[in-house]
Amino acid sequence: ERMIAEFIISPFTFEHISGYDPAVYDSLVNDGSKYIQSAHLKRITDDHLRLKKGAKIYPAVFKDQQDSTFSITSLKGKVVLLDIWGEGCVNCVYFHEKFEKDVYPLFKDNPNFTVLSISIDRTKEKWLRGIEGGLLTSKEYLNVHTDGLSVNHPFLKYYNITASPFLMLVDKKGLVYSKFDINLSSADLIKMISDLLAEPT
Repeated sequence: ERMIAEFIISPFTFEHISGYDPAVYDSLVNDGSKYIQSAHLKRITDDHLRLKKGAKIYPAVFKDQQDSTFSITSLKGKVVLLDIWGEGCVNCVYFHEKFEKDVYPLFKDNPNFTVLSISIDRTKEKWLRGIEGGLLTSKEYLNVHTDGLSVNHPFLKYYNITASPFLMLVDKKGLVYSKFDINLSSADLIKMISDLLAEPT
């Protein structure tokens, strides 16, 4: 039971899976979760099952730079790379740099792809500073923030997100395709995005 739970919840799992495939990972989580009896471990693994492939994305709303409400459901029909970040997050900088160099140039002109960049900074000033600095996000992305709620925002509470970065791909139907780790190779990420773009709307 402990071994299965560690596989499901450990951030190092993704580093050591060779030939990562979201469907295989989800099947392992589904099968393994049946053997977990501890209430505490079951609660943790249930959170991860909300991120399994094919689950409907939580219909959250955020605030944009004009302080207008932005609904994640408005992106239905597009492949979305969702990136949650915060000021001072070294791993957020690492992912953004790698993504900007290796991945984004291949998809930035595709109208069916977008990056939803979500800041969890407590103040709008920090968020705007992050956009201007270009180390954590890009002005070319769709930039929104949690309106000062940070990890207490309903979206983060639903998925039990307590730290950044949090990275996920959402398909054109508004369904979760895969949560992924910063150590996922650029080649694997490119393939996942390409496969999703090739699917019918």
